[in-house]
Amino acid sequence: MAESISFVWKILQLDRRLVDGVVQEAHYSVKASNGVYSKEASGSISLSEPDEDAELTAYSDLTEEWVVNAIRAELGEEQVMAIESALKSRVEEQAMPVIGTGLPWVG
Repeated sequence: MAESISFVWKILQLDRRLVDGVVQEAHYSVKASNGVYSKEASGSISLSEPDEDAELTAYSDLTEEWVVNAIRAELGEEQVMAIESALKSRVEEQAMPVIGTGLPWVG
């Protein structure tokens, strides 16, 4: 039976304008794990400028959950699924390898 794989999105760093605190770029990682094996990928994304009439959340009030949701929205469902699917495949490959490495003459 295949073990379920969980995904954890983390924020590594935020780049913001100092004048108004608007986050312009977010650096993130995504970790996939089945409890035994895990793989991680990281990336960066430029976030869209807020609408002029939008009520901004102060930089000091941002939470990791809010930023992760903003990143996932900016990436779009298809790209989020592609990232998670690629990591899932890499975890499954660790659990059931199809490629071996080594040198036969080295014990």
